[in-house]
Amino acid sequence: MDEFCHHGVKGQKWGVRRRRKTTTRASAKQLNGIYDTLSADEKRKLTGRNSKQRPPKTFTTDKQMASEEHVKTFIAKHKKTPVSAFSVWNEGDGDVALSLMTRSGSKYRRKGYGNAAVKRGMKWIDNNPKIKTAYWDVRKDNAGSIALAKKYGFEQMKGEGKDPEWTAYWKRYNRSTK
Repeated sequence: MDEFCHHGVKGQKWGVRRRRKTTTRASAKQLNGIYDTLSADEKRKLTGRNSKQRPPKTFTTDKQMASEEHVKTFIAKHKKTPVSAFSVWNEGDGDVALSLMTRSGSKYRRKGYGNAAVKRGMKWIDNNPKIKTAYWDVRKDNAGSIALAKKYGFEQMKGEGKDPEWTAYWKRYNRSTK
């Protein structure tokens, strides 16, 4: 593959968490609870906007959560508070795009919550025979997300996408057809 053509869901700002609980039940309210804690700059990075554009007030809606594109979201919680979300989005033809978001603040960053959500999501993806390729767009300055992508067997795609601040990682599954 010589060129980068994927246009997946952008979204990262996370770290490593402890004392975590993960669930697959997610709502727009939970995701926006995490999104609301991010700074305006973090929101712009997450949604792919430049510094002159206003970030959206909400990250997602119940309508988006119920769309055909949204497959599943894995939420990591600290006590009862949703702190990290790993979402799987349908790209068609067995391809999925992944995004990760973690609540801001030293109380939640670098504690393993992002890893907990990704671990649960990757287990589900690895065991889902319909998924052929997973793509994960990562900001080049997000060492935590890059480390998680590599930890779970993703390879960096060659070439540049439309936005030079982002890079893409991918993982191909060789599923036997029975």
